[in-house]
Amino acid sequence: MKDKVVVVVGPTASGKSSLAIDIAEKKNGEVVSADSMQIYRGMDIGTAKVSDTRGVKHYLIDIVEPSETFTLSDFLLEANKAVKHILSKGKLPVMAGGTGLYVSSFMDNISLSEVRIDENYRRQLRDFAAKNGNKKLHELLKDVDPESYKILHPNDEKRIIRALEMVHLSGITVSEQNKISKLIPSPYDFYVIGLNFKDRSVLYDRINKRVDDMIAAGFIDEVASLDFESLSQTARQAIGYKQIFEYIKGTLTLQEAVESIKTESRRYAKRQLTWFRRDSRVNWIYVDELDCEPTCELFETSMEKFLEV
Repeated sequence: MKDKVVVVVGPTASGKSSLAIDIAEKKNGEVVSADSMQIYRGMDIGTAKVSDTRGVKHYLIDIVEPSETFTLSDFLLEANKAVKHILSKGKLPVMAGGTGLYVSSFMDNISLSEVRIDENYRRQLRDFAAKNGNKKLHELLKDVDPESYKILHPNDEKRIIRALEMVHLSGITVSEQNKISKLIPSPYDFYVIGLNFKDRSVLYDRINKRVDDMIAAGFIDEVASLDFESLSQTARQAIGYKQIFEYIKGTLTLQEAVESIKTESRRYAKRQLTWFRRDSRVNWIYVDELDCEPTCELFETSMEKFLEV
């Protein structure tokens, strides 16, 4: 019988972290973060790190400096270590996060351990994008990896570069690599909970409030303490930091920066939902239709049966 892992996904500001802690408290579990920005030390307010873990141990939070590169391969390595460690203690691993590529790759048992990195090639592609624009960079995928060309948004520079790099180094596409990896099934059984909203405006109101709360909590001071030029390419993509840096430099007013953060956060939430809705394994809960907290609903559903088997 396979070991069990509960996974909590959904858009930003939907309540994933709180629900994961609820489940861990009730089922003797520990939480593995699947958030590509919460790995960075010193980037706390802007990435919405949990301030009160209620005594539940968390993994993959505050593990690297903002100047360090952290790849999907790094995540899969560390996540597997964390899950194995939690299981070795007789506890339930609860993975929670909104980085769809992290979650899907872990559940699909994708192996990237042998994929190399070519920093010079990446730099050439970033320079190409800076000179010609992201649309032109995206066009480079059309002939060498048409599947990634169809899936990836032209503004998703990081993943476009990764897809081009994989073909450059290995001669195979991302989808081909994934198919090879999926030949080995995951050693785990997953119960995937997705948080969503029937009324999208409720989610957007939560996002807007979170941004206002971030500013009130000292987000500007947090950004001022960072050296933007030293941030890794991944860390620079954290929503909010670039806008506040622009405010500090005087190129944006505070109101303009805040509105930009809210807009980008809402767009990101939409992309997250699009990603997770493609996965048939997700059991959706509509937060705005509940009469109780999501955990109340969950423990009356099939998750209890999943954990009891």
